Amino acid sequence: MYKIIDILSITQPEKPVYTYTITIHTDDHMQLFTSVDSEEAGLENKIQEEFVSFIEKNEHQESFLLLDSEAIKLKKVVYVKIDRRNYLPF
Repeated sequence: MYKIIDILSITQPEKPVYTYTITIHTDDHMQLFTSVDSEEAGLENKIQEEFVSFIEKNEHQESFLLLDSEAIKLKKVVYVKIDRRNYLPF
């Protein structure tokens, strides 16, 4: 089982500036969300490339991705969208 931070090379900063929301659609019409924070802008393509490259590998197809309280089998992912917004501390 993997978490998104295990897949991406982005480190979680102490003082983030941006939040990247990752929207994942599955072949059974589920829509799941997770996010990563960063100090850098313009990481949408990097995140998407790293994520897609990871899930395309045959050895990961039967693995699960843990998204907060949900988990999805990686071979079920059919669409990934990355959005950036300013980080909002709560």
